[in-house]
Amino acid sequence: MKKTALAYIGKITVFLILMFLLTGCKTKVSPEDIENLKQRIPDMVFLGDEINLPTRINKTQITFSVNKEGYFDETGKVIKAETHDVTLIITVFGNKTPLFEKKAILSQKIEVLFQEVEKYVRSFIRHRTGSDIYLVSEYYDYDDISFVYQSNRPDIIDHDGTHYAHDYDEPVTIEVTVNARGKTHRFSVEVEAVGLPDGEKLNRVSDWLDEYMETIEFTDDFELPKTHPDYGGTIKWVASDPFVVIGQNRFFFPREEERVVLMTQITFPGGDKQKEYIFDLPASSMDDFSRAKRFLEISFEEQMDDFFVLYDGSSPDITRFLLEGDAKNKLYGAKREELDLANLDKWFYPGYEKPNDDNPLFIVVHETGIRTPGINAKYYSEFQYNKAYVADEVDAWTSWHYTVDDHSIYQSYLDQSECWNAGDGDIYGIGIEMCINADGNYNASLINNTRLIASLLIKHNLGMKSLKMHHDYSAKPCPETMLQNRLWFKFLKMIAYEYVSQALLSQFEITYTYDLIEGLSSWPIEQVIYNEGVTVDSVQNIKVEVDGSELNFQIRVSAK
Repeated sequence: MKKTALAYIGKITVFLILMFLLTGCKTKVSPEDIENLKQRIPDMVFLGDEINLPTRINKTQITFSVNKEGYFDETGKVIKAETHDVTLIITVFGNKTPLFEKKAILSQKIEVLFQEVEKYVRSFIRHRTGSDIYLVSEYYDYDDISFVYQSNRPDIIDHDGTHYAHDYDEPVTIEVTVNARGKTHRFSVEVEAVGLPDGEKLNRVSDWLDEYMETIEFTDDFELPKTHPDYGGTIKWVASDPFVVIGQNRFFFPREEERVVLMTQITFPGGDKQKEYIFDLPASSMDDFSRAKRFLEISFEEQMDDFFVLYDGSSPDITRFLLEGDAKNKLYGAKREELDLANLDKWFYPGYEKPNDDNPLFIVVHETGIRTPGINAKYYSEFQYNKAYVADEVDAWTSWHYTVDDHSIYQSYLDQSECWNAGDGDIYGIGIEMCINADGNYNASLINNTRLIASLLIKHNLGMKSLKMHHDYSAKPCPETMLQNRLWFKFLKMIAYEYVSQALLSQFEITYTYDLIEGLSSWPIEQVIYNEGVTVDSVQNIKVEVDGSELNFQIRVSAK
């Protein structure tokens, strides 16, 4: 009996132990607990977010897994995001038993999304406008992105993009706030709100300039206006005598008393206007040495882009491949027509005197129009030779005196010969073709051309009024690149620099001393520095000696 009772008690004890073990392993997580866990898993997660779940509930171990690997670390932190949204299934376990699944969207990289949205917004906002601007209110099919716009000048451009009439061009800043997926991104867009139409501004600045020039009192080193104080725009200057205006706007009296034409170009994005003012000017009191030093100082105020010229009076390097003697195909006139002196007042200004005996009066600038690699100055020189002496038939009876590319100059005809390249401009013109071949450098060709043209002006006693484009004699848009990019007045300024260099600096002993910084190199035109690959904005130190007098300058070099 005693043995039976003990056996019964043992069975009861084993049963209770088993029941305890079984009930101890059972998940004790209530529906309320599960709902709370779901709430702790957001519908959308971002890179750097962390899913923070309790490790235990009522002694039940809580864990979770994700259906796609590599997006979370072992702590539950999001460590990877894509450039697109990713749908994830998160499974939560209690004691390794699944409790529930929840779908969560892993957002694309939010900074990438904001970059795309900002680019999208900017694409609709014109940076210069005289009308309403369009401010986007939605981004494709995203329904969780909103926009807020704030203008710093709502009297000119309102917060909704409305443009109000006003006189002057005004800068306006539009502050943009983008709200997306609980995050915020802010940026600003600068807009130039156009006042009056550019054509009307041109007329008003032109009238203002007329009044200004009537009351002007010149002095040496006087600054001519570069813009209008209210209407803006750009005002550029050159003078018939290159010594009178150096750079964009520095005025000096001429070396000798003379009549001078100040030529100006007023420019707005929508158009430009050229004007002339005639003055009888006294001689300057500056001596040539002082003028030379001041010239160098002004030249070093120029910003270096691709090239910088160290002026020292250098002349152009010309290869003369002259077409002389009897030609199979005569493509030029042997001698210029006699000059009717009455035309000089009409072409230049009242009182203009005949400058030379051989009658070249104008330099006519062309561009070849051919961008094919290898079609350079040497090619055109040989082309002219073959057309004159070799070809049995000629398809175009044209000729010109000089051809220029980015490192060489070829002369085909004497300056006194009448070549055929510009219609009425042929009679008294010297024709120059500038190459635009794709394997050349256009800006270097400009520099080489200015050096040639300045030397011809000096040689034939001509001034800046003698410079013409082919387009001045024809409807043809030539030189095309100059016309398209409004480079003519810049080109004239460069010629004036070269003219003063050759006419003034050549009488002094000028020495440059420098060690080129990394990224700068010498271009195969004398005293021309090339920005081959400067990586950060820098300065290049230059020492100049003018007849033993030392000057020190810095060239501002922009990163390429």
